[in-house]
Amino acid sequence: KYLVDYRIHPESVTNSRPELQLEKEKEIFRQQLAKLGIEATEEELDLHLLIKAKNPAIDTKTLKEIERWLLKIGAYNDKSMRYDKKMLSRTIFNRWLKACKNYGLHMRMFYFLGTSKLLKQYIKSYF
Repeated sequence: KYLVDYRIHPESVTNSRPELQLEKEKEIFRQQLAKLGIEATEEELDLHLLIKAKNPAIDTKTLKEIERWLLKIGAYNDKSMRYDKKMLSRTIFNRWLKACKNYGLHMRMFYFLGTSKLLKQYIKSYF
């Protein structure tokens, strides 16, 4: 059974006003990030939305920016202790995996994945 009944119709905000939905999502993310002590820039919010997107096209520069952004979120959480460090580390790594997958399955992706500080943090979250 589904817990939520989700309907898509032509008048929905998703269909009729995607820019409004985007702004609302940014505002929610801005508030959540502020609880960590992060005053996110527009560029950082755009990265956050990109990570959330289903199948975004990601280039090398963007992948590196995503890694820096995810590391920043983790670092701010380390200071604020807002969220459980292990669980957030695992969630961040999940998002990193998704970004790497969207970068493309080739040797360079495996390099980024394997050499990232996010991988080390993820492994540490189990000890």
